[in-house]
Amino acid sequence: MANGQGSTTGRIVPAGNGWQWIAGAWNLFKPQAATWVLVFVVFLLILLLLGWLRPIGNLVMALLSPIFVGGLMLGARACDQGGKLEIAHLFAGFREKAANLALVGVFNLVASFAVVLVVGLLMGFGTGMGAMMGGMAGSETGPAVGAMAGMSFSMLAGALLGAALSVPIAAAIWFAPALIVFRDAAPLDALKTSFFACLRNILPFAAYGVFILILGVLASIPLGLGWLVLGPVLTLSVYTAYRDVFGA
Repeated sequence: MANGQGSTTGRIVPAGNGWQWIAGAWNLFKPQAATWVLVFVVFLLILLLLGWLRPIGNLVMALLSPIFVGGLMLGARACDQGGKLEIAHLFAGFREKAANLALVGVFNLVASFAVVLVVGLLMGFGTGMGAMMGGMAGSETGPAVGAMAGMSFSMLAGALLGAALSVPIAAAIWFAPALIVFRDAAPLDALKTSFFACLRNILPFAAYGVFILILGVLASIPLGLGWLVLGPVLTLSVYTAYRDVFGA
């Protein structure tokens, strides 16, 4: 692991470090497991409450989530330095860099809306083209059948396009809260730095994704209760990945 302030742009780490991020997160989780689970449950309850207040709640949740994550990063560092995690860490982001963290949420909202818009346009175009091609066939049911075929194809294409466009958004957001609370980075700089750090470390992130997928399936088997442990560990893995790529 890098020490001190580390790289300002992020270093390239081996592919195997994707697993080390998870293992390191587990090591940080174990000594204060009960507190991490409690903090995670409180966080989930807040998200559920906001989810009920639709549609405003969803907007507020998108704006506040990076602030909560920033606080959790501070809690992770406290554990890493031998301190104690407290529920107050969940809200620490509101005391430190709240405005900059909220701007990460604004970026997420705008970028996600753009993705939905592009996918929606693609699906509408595919359905329209299918109906037109079906109409050219000359049968009465041609337009309906063509529209259904076009919709099916465009839904598949839209899903793939949406997933592809969501990856760079996630990469830009991944390290941004940590960069803001630990390095006082401006929101745009944090987003750019996070994106390129993830891009340079695509192999460890690919390995990380495979392991998370496997662990996610296992955590979901006992009525999803395994997520009470995996959720905090995943949160901590963002910190351990940041520590690895950027230094403590």
